[in-house]
Amino acid sequence: MAAPVSPGTPRDQEALQTLRDTSAKSLDTAQQAEKFVDLNRKQGTGGIYSLGLPFVGNFGDMAAPFSNELSQMRAITARLTPAQRVPGSGTSSDLDVKMFKQSLPAIENPGQVNANIAKDLQERSDRDAARTAFADTWFAKRGNLLGMEQAFNQFWAKRQAGDPVANNLPGAVPRLPQQTSGGWSISRVK
Repeated sequence: MAAPVSPGTPRDQEALQTLRDTSAKSLDTAQQAEKFVDLNRKQGTGGIYSLGLPFVGNFGDMAAPFSNELSQMRAITARLTPAQRVPGSGTSSDLDVKMFKQSLPAIENPGQVNANIAKDLQERSDRDAARTAFADTWFAKRGNLLGMEQAFNQFWAKRQAGDPVANNLPGAVPRLPQQTSGGWSISRVK
């Protein structure tokens, strides 16, 4: 029988909790971005909606109150924008907020751009989920996180290269992005 693994240091516990929080946050962001893309399939974006207007932002902002889909898309972007700030990084300037918003799906972007952004956010969520699962397994087996990050990076490189063994290791993600005629969707592995 194997000896019980020590509970690790408070620093290890804090790191695990940070990984879990990051994973949950990126999953929420990816799900909201996918919801944006679903709405975007019903209501076009970009083009005229990106035209800047004096004193009122852009045409998309003016048209949003008259379209349920545009209003919901604008609300998703507004909700996700402040969540892009790294906690503990201090205050955000107007330029920071503008850059955060540009990394998210938005009414100003054409639909395909929004789909590509959502795909990137899903890939980041998948990596965060895999890192969290890998760290939990690593910690359970070793009682600490020493060497975990380097081991995860090796695992992830193999997984990205299509190594079939890597897909069966702890950290393999139970969500698969699939391209459809309308963009990207997320399916769950059964």
